Amino acid sequence: MFATIFTHPGALRRHSEGPLSAERALYLVDQAAQGLARGTILRRASCCLRVAEELREWPEDHCFSHEEVASLAAAWAARQCASGHSSSAKWPEANFRPVACDFLRSLGRLRSPAQP
Repeated sequence: MFATIFTHPGALRRHSEGPLSAERALYLVDQAAQGLARGTILRRASCCLRVAEELREWPEDHCFSHEEVASLAAAWAARQCASGHSSSAKWPEANFRPVACDFLRSLGRLRSPAQP
């Protein structure tokens, strides 16, 4: 999957060799099957890679709350601003959060809002 969406060798290597590559590829194949545009899939791939990197810091059985995902989204947005990829945290945060929730849900690692 990664070879079909990434043309830059560094990006292809980063995504192919990154954590949970098989799970991320499966998620992105599903997104492509839904008819999402290549640009949308590229952005989702970046979000998923960041989530997969973050998962390495947590116990394997940890299920994330929506508040924890909001914190991840805020950190992502801050990093996007600091790197010059965005002038405001508003859109990176707003775009990251639903993708992170969807990917975590696909892994069975997102708590429903009713769970403690």
